Amino acid sequence: MSKVGGLCEKCLRSGRYVPAEIVHHKVHITPMNISNPEITLNFNNLEALCRFCHSEIHSETVKRFSVDELGRVVAR
Repeated sequence: MSKVGGLCEKCLRSGRYVPAEIVHHKVHITPMNISNPEITLNFNNLEALCRFCHSEIHSETVKRFSVDELGRVVAR
């Protein structure tokens, strides 16, 4: 559960109460840091967001990772 009760943190800063659906990494995951738990798992680097806010943040970003058939994150 997020520190804001399952709400989108970005919407909440604007006074809107929207359920969060995605955990966003504030410091984006890269091939260089994907194995670093301080980046991937550190609670301070995670932010609960709704789909709209998450896609807004990543709208100009090309997907660099996918998930293979075994559930592993792999670079594209």
